Amino acid sequence: MESLDRDRFRMAGFATWSAVAQGPKGSKKPQSSPRQVEKRKTTWSLAKGEGAPQKAEKKFEKRGDKVSMPATRGWRRHPGLKVKSVPNMDGVYLHYHTARGAGKNSSAPPVLFIPHGPHAPWMFEEKLLPYFARRGFSAYTFDRHGAEYGKEQRAFNLDELCQEVEEVAKSLPSPPVIVGHGTGGVIAQALIQRRKINPPAVVLLCSVPPSGSTSLMIRHFLRSPREGFRRLQAVLMGTAYDSANAMREAFFTDKLNERRLKSFLRRARKRAAVLGKAAHVSYTLKPLNISDEIVQEFEGKVMVLGADKDYWIDNEAQLETSRKWIPDRVHPMIIPDSAHDFLLDEDWRRVSDAVVEWLQRVVAATEIMDLLADSTRPSIADFEL
Repeated sequence: MESLDRDRFRMAGFATWSAVAQGPKGSKKPQSSPRQVEKRKTTWSLAKGEGAPQKAEKKFEKRGDKVSMPATRGWRRHPGLKVKSVPNMDGVYLHYHTARGAGKNSSAPPVLFIPHGPHAPWMFEEKLLPYFARRGFSAYTFDRHGAEYGKEQRAFNLDELCQEVEEVAKSLPSPPVIVGHGTGGVIAQALIQRRKINPPAVVLLCSVPPSGSTSLMIRHFLRSPREGFRRLQAVLMGTAYDSANAMREAFFTDKLNERRLKSFLRRARKRAAVLGKAAHVSYTLKPLNISDEIVQEFEGKVMVLGADKDYWIDNEAQLETSRKWIPDRVHPMIIPDSAHDFLLDEDWRRVSDAVVEWLQRVVAATEIMDLLADSTRPSIADFEL
């Protein structure tokens, strides 16, 4: 842009940007080919106007902060999502990923998705958080700084994981619904056992049962030693992430397209390389030893939802979890033609609809109970006989 033209815009109150394209070494003349322009470095200079420059500059800074957030790198961000970084009691930054509800359910509790193992917040960010927000539920997930992009490998114990979820839950506007998938279901059940937060509902999706994952592995070995050994290799050595075919067999159905499968494989490999291949199952080996007293004293509702083609969680495990938390229910709810990672598969909306409809019934029942509790029962003296 010529200097004279820039001065005219500035006098009119506009903020102006100029792009200075740096050509090949020894050449100052910018080239017009789009392909060559992409290869060259572009430097931006901001010339402030006299009327609206502050507003324009503020917008520019907001945009810069949004792009430079370390927690969002490598993820396809949804326009309705917001990221907030908050230090926890250990000084470790937790990144909150939030999709605000549409306001249809004013009394609806927030929904907190627990990240676990190779499944970082990207598992919930692309589809689930925006979808739950559209259905009226503010949806959250979180990640500790370094767990996605750090270099340190360590296995977190169950107490540490529960403390983080409790810390996040206490910072939300109201007690959240806890959603745990797979090994995240162990964390969700342990939260009920610890009784430090009081979630109105807990959703267990393809969850490891209260008896732990050791009983699962033993059953797989008894059915077929060869298949049991393959599953053990997948857990301890990370062979489920060796190839796209191995990952499809372990987590997905044939309906998932190849492009998305390879994208999930790349992300899961990156996560597993940081956490360690078996770090995400070390805290699931021992049984939780949840007493019947804890189940009876828990005031919230529990939903147990499984997949009929789950490579990891067999029917016995799903039945055990359902009988533990929902004694009056004979069989767990099963999504047909679905695999372990049905939240990422092509039929993710079937799972989401089932959870949302169940949550809406829980919210409606809670509102009725609150009305009954607040109402005053009329006495006979109130009536004219």
